[in-house]
Amino acid sequence: MSASTRGGGPGEAPHGRSARHGVRTALVLGPIVPITFTALLAGQAARPVAGSAGLAVAVVAAAAALLLVAVVHTARRGATFLAALLLVPATFAVTLAGVVVRVATHDEGLLPALAARGGAAMMEATVATEPRRTTRGFRTVLRVTAVDGVPTRERAAAVLETSPVLGTHLRLRATARPLPEDGFGRWLAQKHAAVVLDVRRADVTAPPGLLGASSEWVRARIRTAATRHAAADAGGLLVGFVTGDTRLLPEEDVGAMRATGLSHLTAVSGSNVAVLLGGIAALLLAARVGARTRWAVLAATVPWFAFLTRLEPSVLRAGVMALLVIGASVRGVARDARHLLAGAVLLLLALDPLLSWSLGLLLSAGATLGCWCWRRRWRDGWRAGCPGRSPSCSG
Repeated sequence: MSASTRGGGPGEAPHGRSARHGVRTALVLGPIVPITFTALLAGQAARPVAGSAGLAVAVVAAAAALLLVAVVHTARRGATFLAALLLVPATFAVTLAGVVVRVATHDEGLLPALAARGGAAMMEATVATEPRRTTRGFRTVLRVTAVDGVPTRERAAAVLETSPVLGTHLRLRATARPLPEDGFGRWLAQKHAAVVLDVRRADVTAPPGLLGASSEWVRARIRTAATRHAAADAGGLLVGFVTGDTRLLPEEDVGAMRATGLSHLTAVSGSNVAVLLGGIAALLLAARVGARTRWAVLAATVPWFAFLTRLEPSVLRAGVMALLVIGASVRGVARDARHLLAGAVLLLLALDPLLSWSLGLLLSAGATLGCWCWRRRWRDGWRAGCPGRSPSCSG
């Protein structure tokens, strides 16, 4: 029997290895796609059942998830395919429970009560998201810490006359109204806003903390550098590419990008994280910095850059994956892109189930999964395009 027909020989690669690879891919990738797409279904299914009934559903879903996890743990000894199948409804149940609890708690609090009874109130708040320019002012989400002197921990959307720095402390007088019943309202809910505030007066009571002030200083320096030798619109587009800051873009350009479906160009993505970490790693290698110090610097850079870009979902996904890579490298554990993607999405949904409503996270995870699925074809095409097909062409 020739080597091309023996089991395990090189000639079996097109059939034997590919078949086994397909089975392993189905088992490992099985949990990843449901984590992203069934999470969205779970989030949408949770919204109509918010309230007391929603809490009951959450309890049942959580119990079902625990049972499924127990079954998966039992099946790990041999029934790998069964474990992969059971992980799909377990992920759906856990996400459903988390989103239902989040939505239900949004309807309970001082701000929804204020919106129901009407009237104005004095509030203590902190700017929780980067203000975005609108035709009426600057839209942001506030973290409200007190309503008429009563402590609370709620979030509310508001439009302010000026653009305060992220983390700025405010005292304001405002009325409250429910979130709109449309896509914009769902987007605000994904940002954990319980109501919309109509601000009558807002005064700054304290500047942002060290992290907020330092990140805004860096963003201001980037805006200055981008517009020093370029026109305002071109510099504003460059700033949007780098940090997602669109305040320098003319309003007509922003509207044109939205109308043509190009607004994603100014959304910071995982590629920004890769470029930044790659550049820093190259500098550290050139400076002959030790391995542990390099990993420590890279690990510290990830959360700093995520905050600098205002915690965009795609940056969070890439950042968590980068931290998992760093952790695996430090411990000497083998890395697998499939496991890293699944782990990153699972961790993000565990920390914030409402990220299941984020189109940015779904697109980012889907694009990463697509890159993994097509990586071999791209690699083979790259090799075929290199003269002589030298090994150096494939990196």
